[in-house]
This record gives sequence, C-alpha cells and structure tokens, in this order.
Amino acid sequence: SSDLRTSIGPKMCEVDCFNVTTSRMHGFMKKGMFTDVTFVIQGGSEKKRAHKIVLAACSPVFEAMFQSSLIEGSSNEVEINDVDQQAFSVFLDYVYLRDAKLVKNHANQLLMLADKYNVETLALVCDGYIEASLTAENAVDSLILADLFRRYDLRAKIGHFIKSNLEIISTYPSWAKLGGDFELMNALLHSFVQEQGAKVCSKLPNSVTWTIVRNEGDWY
Repeated sequence: SSDLRTSIGPKMCEVDCFNVTTSRMHGFMKKGMFTDVTFVIQGGSEKKRAHKIVLAACSPVFEAMFQSSLIEGSSNEVEINDVDQQAFSVFLDYVYLRDAKLVKNHANQLLMLADKYNVETLALVCDGYIEASLTAENAVDSLILADLFRRYDLRAKIGHFIKSNLEIISTYPSWAKLGGDFELMNALLHSFVQEQGAKVCSKLPNSVTWTIVRNEGDWY
C-alpha cells in the first residue's frame, strides 16, 4: 500500500493543488482581492475586477493588451459593451475555473467573447452546447453565428442538421435571413444541390433561387 501511495500520490497532489489554486484565485476575484484590472460593463452599469496574470495566461489578446501602451494597458480599465453583465461574469468564471458547465446557458454570447479574446478552449465548449441545443427554430441563427465567428466544423454540423430538417426549417421566418447572404447560402447549399438537385430550390428565398439559376449550379 505504501508503494501505491508513492506511485499515485504526486499526481493526485498536482491535481488537488491546481484545483485549490484556481479555486482560491477565483475566490479572490469574486472578493476583489489583489485584483489589478477593472472591466467596465455597458457604460459603467456594472464593474468586474480581475487579475491580469490569470487573464493573460488564458488569452493572448489580454496578454498583448496589458503589455501595450493602449488605454487598457495604462489605465487598468477595459470597457465591455458587446455582451451583458451576466454573460461577461460567466466568461470570467470560466477563465478562472475552466468549468464547461458554466457555459450552457450563455453559449452564443460566450462564443463571441471566446473569438474576441482568442480563448479556443471556451470556443470549443460553446460549439458543443450550440450543436446540442439545435432546433428547427434556432438553426438558421446558429448557422449565421457559426459562420460569423469562423467555426467551420460547427457550421458544417448545423448545415447537416438543416439539410435533414429542411421541410420544417424553411417554414420559419428566420429562413429568409439567408436570402441576403449569398456566400453563406452557397456554402450551405453546395451539398444540397449535389444530393437533391433542383427540387431544393423550391424551399429557398426568392433572391437565393435567382442566384442559383443565374450561376447555373456553379457552387464553390
């Protein structure tokens, strides 16, 4: 038994020490202890304090920001106007704890933050939750989101979901949103035309159908 403790003890200690450290750093952040940067959210309606070293270790964008002569680096304040307070709070919690369960209810907004600050681990977690929560009603909006942030594996999976449920998805008002995005529609419909031929055109917004006819099926 002593040999067993010797063989597994250090590894267990490493995990325990890591968990304790991250938990304590998260606790310091929540209490505003030893913090050195303030996030001003939505024009000052809420403020969150954090530790530069933790943020820089997680995000090369934060690392560059805090080393630069830009206002964020010199004033120790960063303005956040593109997400709400709750989503940004969850973002900070994830950066400290790396707990995927935190992401579930805020995946769309957190994907934007993951892209903005180049936190790929968070982006992958968001991909998973967005895919798992796909419905006929939100499929088009999810496709547009995946395309916007260049999540091409997620976009392909959503495209397959749309293809498999085209009859019902094409009845939702959101389907018309694809009418003005020819590049995205071309990417989505490349396999549609190959597998289903011209019959798929009856389900498309008129402007996209015109584009298909004009290009004579020349997809790329």
